[in-house]
Amino acid sequence: MTPEEAWSRKQPVVDHFKIFGCIAYAHISDQKRKKLDDKGEKCIFLGVSDQSKAYKI
Repeated sequence: MTPEEAWSRKQPVVDHFKIFGCIAYAHISDQKRKKLDDKGEKCIFLGVSDQSKAYKI
């Protein structure tokens, strides 16, 4: 039982957790790529941003 479970009596949602160092893909928007360019860039997952709801890759 985690401290969160003990306090709220609910299991925390951890579906969005990722493994540190795993391979991730960053989306490249249509405005920043040409017609035949890749839509994503291969990266390494580093963690979760402290300043916004985003991942660090």
